[in-house]
Amino acid sequence: MPQHRRRIIILSYLSFLTLGLGGSAIGPSLPTLARQVDVGLDAAGGLVSSLSVGYLIAGLVAGPLIDTIGRRPVYLAALGMQAFSLPAILGAPSLAMEMLAAFSLGLGQGSIDIVVHVVMGDAAGQDRGASLNRLHVLFGVGALIGPALTGYGLTALGSLWPAFGFIAALTSLIALGVALTPLPTHPLTHRSAASGARAVTSDRTFWALGAFFFLYVGLEVGLGTWTFALLSEGLGAEVTLASWATSGFYLALTGGRLLGSRLVGRRVTDERAVLIGVGGGVVGGLLLVTGGVLSAAPLLIAAVLVVGFCFGPIYPTTMGVAQQRYPGAAGTAVGLLTAGAGLGATSLPWLQGRLLARGGLSWGVAATGVGALALLAVATAAIPQRIKS
Repeated sequence: MPQHRRRIIILSYLSFLTLGLGGSAIGPSLPTLARQVDVGLDAAGGLVSSLSVGYLIAGLVAGPLIDTIGRRPVYLAALGMQAFSLPAILGAPSLAMEMLAAFSLGLGQGSIDIVVHVVMGDAAGQDRGASLNRLHVLFGVGALIGPALTGYGLTALGSLWPAFGFIAALTSLIALGVALTPLPTHPLTHRSAASGARAVTSDRTFWALGAFFFLYVGLEVGLGTWTFALLSEGLGAEVTLASWATSGFYLALTGGRLLGSRLVGRRVTDERAVLIGVGGGVVGGLLLVTGGVLSAAPLLIAAVLVVGFCFGPIYPTTMGVAQQRYPGAAGTAVGLLTAGAGLGATSLPWLQGRLLARGGLSWGVAATGVGALALLAVATAAIPQRIKS
C-alpha cells in the first residue's frame, strides 16, 4: 500500500473515532451544560436538536461541495468546525450561544461523516466495503469511550474540559495530518457537478437507496433508544438488566461491523452482504415480536442482539455500494443519503416511542418487526438493480 494511501486510511479511522467520542459525550454533558447557563434539563435538550439540524444540513451542503471544490477543503473545514465548536459550547454564556455552537458541531460532524466516507472509498478501491466496516468499528469504539471519558472529567475534576478538550485537540492533530497528506482531488466544474447531481437524483434506484437509509437508520436508532424502555417499562425488568441489554445492542452492532470488515468483498459481495444483513434483521425482528407477545425477557434480549449483529454491516456496506454506483458524484450521493438517514433517525424513533406509549410493549416491538419487513422490501427493490448493472 502506498505510504500516502496508508496515511489517508489512518486519518479516516481517527476522524471516525472522534465522531464517536464527540457524539457520545454530548448526552452525559447535558446536565452540566444546563447548569452552565442556568436552564432546566428539558431546555438543554435543545442542544441535541440543534446538533441534529446541523448534521442534516451538512448532508445537503457538504456533498455537492466535495464534488466541486474537492475533498481536502471540505475535510479541513469540517475538522475545524468540530475542533472549534466543542470548546465553544463550554464557553457559551447563554443557551442560545450553546445551541449555536451545537449547530456548528453538528454541521462539522455531519461533514466529517460524509467526506470521510468519500475519501475512504477513494483510498480503499475494491476493498471499499470491508474498509468502511472497519471505519464504523472505530466509531463504535469512540462511542463506548466517550461517556466514560466525560464521566471521568466530571468526577475527577468537576469539568467537561478534559473530555471536550481532548477531542478538540485530537481533531486538530488530524487536521494537521490532512493538510500534509496528498488527497484525491476529483474536483468537477460547476457544469459537470450539476450534471452528476442530476444523474444521481434522476435515478429511481437512488431514491430507493434513500428510502433504504431512511428506514435502516430509523430502525437502528429506534431500537437502540427504546430497548431499555421495552424491557424496564414493558416487562418490568430490572434497570441493570435493561441497561446491559442496551449496551449489548451497540456491542452486537459493532461486532457485526467487525465481521463485515473480514468478509465483505472477500467471502461475500457487498450487495449480498447487505441482503444477508437485512434478512437476519427480519429474523431478529420477528423474534422481538414473539418475545413481546410472550412477555419473555430472555427472548426479547436475544432478539435485540440478533438485530444488532445483523444490522452491523448494513450502513457502511450500502454506502460503499452507493459510491460504486455514482463514482462521478460520490459526494452528492453520500451527502443526500446521509441526509435521508438523518431524517429517519429523527422521525422513526419518535414514532416508535409514541406507539410504545399508546399501545404498550406489543406495539413497541411491532414497530421494529414491521419496519424490518419494510426494509427487506425496499432492499429487494434497490440492491439487486446494482448487482445487475
